Parts: sequence; structure tokens; C-alpha cells
Amino acid sequence: RSLYVTGAKSRPTIDANHLHVYNCDETSGSSLVDSGSGAKNATLLGTSGTDYYLGSYGTGRLVRSTRFLADGTSTGGARTARTCSISGGKVTLECVAMRIDAPGTNQMVATVDASSDGDFTDGIYIAANSSGCWFAGIRMASGSWYETSYTAAPITYSVAQHIMAVYDPTASPTFKFYVDGLLVSSAAASGTLATMTRVTVGTFAAAPIAWGSASCKSHVRDVRVSNIARSASYALSSANALLAL
Repeated sequence: RSLYVTGAKSRPTIDANHLHVYNCDETSGSSLVDSGSGAKNATLLGTSGTDYYLGSYGTGRLVRSTRFLADGTSTGGARTARTCSISGGKVTLECVAMRIDAPGTNQMVATVDASSDGDFTDGIYIAANSSGCWFAGIRMASGSWYETSYTAAPITYSVAQHIMAVYDPTASPTFKFYVDGLLVSSAAASGTLATMTRVTVGTFAAAPIAWGSASCKSHVRDVRVSNIARSASYALSSANALLAL
């Protein structure tokens, strides 16, 4: 699944701490395959050709992506069953995404959560906002909510970008947000995340919620969830490798 053309560059190696890894390069089927150690496939929501396309080359010359189309509705994403088990301690969420146009509202690109359908009560997410920027957020099990800057990471439209959010309660700052391998924003988040049980790509929930239910009209690939806090050097090397594809 890593190589499509003889001599092409490959995705960076995954390790045991990569719990969930979705290349999003499927060309058929109803789910995104998890090649991480957690092995939890994500079921696609909506209808192919209406809410999403599989096998698009929008984010690279050599690897395919899933393109989510339904901007402004809750369909068009993919999510696992609530059978994941991701510690509420250190966590890293990263992906490669390409926005097609400016979102009309906040739209989640990838999430890891322990929420019930109906609202985002606890978890970590990467999103695009109506100001045309990437940002990341955390909501603790206690209800405390933290987000990185809404304006520090402008989206480069029609260009693939590597986006990574890291929460480490033992570090300072505790919440860091990287775009294309560079630290662009941070927040002094504190508290403990619940053990997270679901990964979602391209939207948040199958039913409308308080916010973020709109499908992110984007090409998305290489969603990776780690149960450790990835470093700044990892952010740069991962971005360089994934964006070279």
C-alpha cells in the first residue's frame, strides 16, 4: 500500500506506538483500512461519488487519497466503532490534508474521542475554520476546552499540508500544533483526557452535533494516531516524507 510507482518514495515506517494508521488510498470498498497496531478499520459514511470519492490523486502525484465532498452536512466522513482504546495521557494526531475551498464553518478533519453522538465532550481534533486556517483542540473529560490559535496557520488551498497536534501533560507547553513540520501554535492545556474509543476522519459524527458536524470538503490521507507525544524532529521528518509522495 505504500508504493504505486516503481522507484517511488515510500511512507515513513510506522512503529508500535502508531495505534491507528489510515493511508486513505483505497480505490474501492466501504471502509478505510487501519494498518496500525490497533487494527480498527473506519467505515465510510454516505455515498461514494456523492459524499466522497476514493482513489483521488489530489494530495500527491504517487499516492491516492479520499476526497470528501459533502460540505455543510454530517455525511462524507469515516469512523471506527467505539472499540479503540487510546490512553488519555500523551497522544499525537497527524494527517495530510488538502482543502478544496474555504469552509463555511468549523470542520473537523480528524478526531480521536470518547464522546457520545450529540456533542464533542472529550477528545482531541484537527480542524479547519471559517477564517481559512487550520487549528487543533482538546476537550477534557472534566469539560475544560483548549484550542490553538485560530489565525496562526493559514490554509494553503489546493496544496497538500501535513498537520499534527500533540498533547503531553508532562511538557511545557502541553498542547502543540505543527503545520508542514513547523510549530505554529501552542496552548497551556491541563487535565486528563478520557480513554478515547473512536477515530473519525473527515467529519465528527454521523448525526449533527453542536459544531463540527460538517464534512470537511478536502482530500485527506495519512491519518495517524500515536499513544506518545511525538517530537518536533518527528513532525519535520514525517512532514518531509509524507509531502514528498
